[in-house]
Amino acid sequence: MPIVRREQVKMLYESFWQPMFASIACALLLVFLMWPVIPHGVLIGWLSAMLGVMLLRLVLVMKFHRRVASVQSKHYWLGWFAVGAFAAGVTWGRLAHSCSLRTTTSTRQHYLSLWRVLELERWPHYRRCGVLLPCS
Repeated sequence: MPIVRREQVKMLYESFWQPMFASIACALLLVFLMWPVIPHGVLIGWLSAMLGVMLLRLVLVMKFHRRVASVQSKHYWLGWFAVGAFAAGVTWGRLAHSCSLRTTTSTRQHYLSLWRVLELERWPHYRRCGVLLPCS
């Protein structure tokens, strides 16, 4: 593996902690906010799956850090990281799919409101470019 790619893979594994904690925090927040409108079994099942995926990804990161540099430079570490990211994405999408099968109009409005709040926090430039305020 070229030096640049090896360093990129190392950076992926070293910077995993913040996204992992942010993902868990967002999952807990989402369950809290959706508790009144989504069946509790769906939310608990999804949260369990999300925490399971995060645990498996954490085990992968810990294994990576326990290996010597020559083993860390193997190609499969990047592949396993991508598999973990894919599994997390599928788990997030699974909740949306599960919920869309059980929604009423008011629940859909709740989703849209929540999405708008989350997106405005994620992309603050929307606040001043026509979504809430006109661009100045």
